[in-house]
Amino acid sequence: MKQWAGALVLVWWALLSHHDSFAWRSDLTLWADAVERQPTNPRAWINYGTALAMAGDWDGGQVAWERAWQASLTRDVPTQRLIEAVSRLNMARKAEHDGDCQGAQAWMASLEANFPEWPLSRAFAVCAW
Repeated sequence: MKQWAGALVLVWWALLSHHDSFAWRSDLTLWADAVERQPTNPRAWINYGTALAMAGDWDGGQVAWERAWQASLTRDVPTQRLIEAVSRLNMARKAEHDGDCQGAQAWMASLEANFPEWPLSRAFAVCAW
C-alpha cells in the first residue's frame, strides 16, 4: 500500500511540474499564468502588458497596464507611484507605436508633471523619428 501511495505522489508531482513548465514557455505564458493566479498583483499586470505589447498586442497591453494601475490602488504609496509611472510610460510607448505623437508627448508630459523627481521623460524620448 505504501508503494502505491508513493507512486501516486510521484505522479501528482510530475503532473504539477508539467503544468508549471508550460507557464515558463515564454514571457507571455509566464505573465498570463501570474495574473491568473494573482489577479490583484500590479507588477504581474505590468509585465503581462509588456509581454502582450512585445508580442504585437498593444491594445491588450494597454488593458493590462490599466489593470495594473487599478490593482496598485490597494498597495502602499511607493508601489502605487511606481506602477502609475510605469503605466504612463507604457501608454506613451503605445501611443508612439500607434503613430500618435501628440498622445505620446501628452503621456510623457503627464509623467513629468506627476513625477518631477523621476526624469523619465528625458531618459525615454518619444517620437524621436
